[in-house]
Amino acid sequence: MARRPRPRQLADLDEAAIIERLQRAFLHVVPKRAPRLGIGDDAAVLSLRAGHQLVATTDAAVEGADFLRDRFPPRAVGHRVLAQNLSDLAAMGATPIGFLLTLCAAPETALTWVDAVARGMAALAAAARCPLVGGDLSATSGPVTISITALGEIARGRALTRAGARPGDQVWVSGELGGAALGLEWLLAARSGARVAARGVLARLLRPEPRLALGRALRPLASACVDVSDGLVIDLERLALASGARLTIDASLLPVARGASTAQALGSGEELELVFTVPRARATAMRRAARRVGVAVCVIGEVGSGSGLIILHRPRARLARFDHFARR
Repeated sequence: MARRPRPRQLADLDEAAIIERLQRAFLHVVPKRAPRLGIGDDAAVLSLRAGHQLVATTDAAVEGADFLRDRFPPRAVGHRVLAQNLSDLAAMGATPIGFLLTLCAAPETALTWVDAVARGMAALAAAARCPLVGGDLSATSGPVTISITALGEIARGRALTRAGARPGDQVWVSGELGGAALGLEWLLAARSGARVAARGVLARLLRPEPRLALGRALRPLASACVDVSDGLVIDLERLALASGARLTIDASLLPVARGASTAQALGSGEELELVFTVPRARATAMRRAARRVGVAVCVIGEVGSGSGLIILHRPRARLARFDHFARR
């Protein structure tokens, strides 16, 4: 019986060929403004419009900690790591202008897997008009690590931060919460089939949508903003601390994803929704802006004097809290 040919691996190509292969995956990504110099030089050269500032963020996906190669489709791996970075730009109200990609993988990593990761990333990059402008490759004997640095721009002095919430403001959130936690639960239990697809459970985990249009719409309306990447409770605690204010949230008002629990809505990370504060006088304008960009939003609490986070109608179930360096 003839042996099946070994699947091609990263080790079968030199670095220049791998870079060219990745570059081809992003040829269809049309930037808002072409970079002066992109892939192919020692560094990218980008231009900012007059009166604008650069917004930069970085995030990494590490095999075993952020994804499991035998459970997460490779296209979803690529989508998720870019989406996490774009969500950070959205929380600042920024417009993406490009990103840098660093891939660390073992030489025996299958080229088909790398290609699929790149295609998932490129599809989202095309939708966001955020081109790949450079990066780095490195061989490793450890887990696959994909690191992205996303770059955006915003009019000078207009960036949203976590530090602007003031007593009397309302606390709002976009979309639904808890879906990513529920999707992870289903994925780890290896549940599949029409029931999962019909409920859209895995989509919330594998293809989260960064709220870029909403972030830009918030610039003249919101006083503070953060994306829900580590869990609603954790991210609201950070917003309260940065603003020097007390946030009171009513858990019964949370927009909970179908099938998820209130505890999952409070603790689920990587939701990539935006939670933000808006002065009461701008509530009507806020609803109009959300309708204009096609994103559901709702009020879940208010800002008061003091410090910290208060959760009314908190469920008894223990909330998940993610920490990269917590002992497991």
